[in-house]
Amino acid sequence: MIEENKIKIYVDKLRYDPYSVHIVPEDILNTKEFVLDSITFSPKHVEVVLSNLNPELLDDKDVMMKAVNENGVALRYLSPRLQDDKDIVYSAIKNNFDAFPDASLKLRSEKNLIFFVIQRDYRYLNYVPEDVRKDESFIKKAVGINGFSLLYASKKLKDNDEIVDIAVSTTARSLLFASKRLLHNKELALKAVMKDPSLYEDLPAKLREDKQLALIAYKNDEINSDYFPTSLRREIGKNDILKYLESAILREELNSETNINTEKSKKPKI
Repeated sequence: MIEENKIKIYVDKLRYDPYSVHIVPEDILNTKEFVLDSITFSPKHVEVVLSNLNPELLDDKDVMMKAVNENGVALRYLSPRLQDDKDIVYSAIKNNFDAFPDASLKLRSEKNLIFFVIQRDYRYLNYVPEDVRKDESFIKKAVGINGFSLLYASKKLKDNDEIVDIAVSTTARSLLFASKRLLHNKELALKAVMKDPSLYEDLPAKLREDKQLALIAYKNDEINSDYFPTSLRREIGKNDILKYLESAILREELNSETNINTEKSKKPKI
């Protein structure tokens, strides 16, 4: 039985210097009393102490629960059994979302847990198994939480009209992660630029030639006309940008309406 006073001496040494753990005798270091007292000082203490413990203590659920409640990232030092323990993993992630990559593969596949962490950062999807990210219903919900989740969808799902539409509705800039076909879709581009006018600057050149998109961006975000394609800047010339674009759009709409009426009149009467 190790004297309580002896444990306290080393705990006090560790309080001011977490790296002094290397001078702590192994028989003291690997006692529950020492671990539980020393991990309360700071998140750094948790990492340093746990990285030096024997496997038996790293598999002790009661002790490790206290450790992850002090510093969730401590999950990376725990035994595989505890990295697969839902109570431990959820507590670790609630303390620090960066614990997610160290959860077991099974728990990193649990959809409710994934939806929880991507509210903080969509990039946690990088640690989600590929087969989960290929699931259409999963991605549909994920992009509804964070549109940037589209980045981690399969090639097929990045070309899914409904999924990309949901993503853009949630996060306008997620359009940039869509397939080439949908990235060039004017309807989606209009929806995205209305939400985030600055997105116009990053659209494909062909779409930036569209006067309606240029007008929305210029009018609502006052972007520099230098972002207009050369062909559009040349067309506008020295004219007032807003007036020119508004009148040009109106002309295009009138021409389109005239063409529709002309086509109708050409249809044979029954």
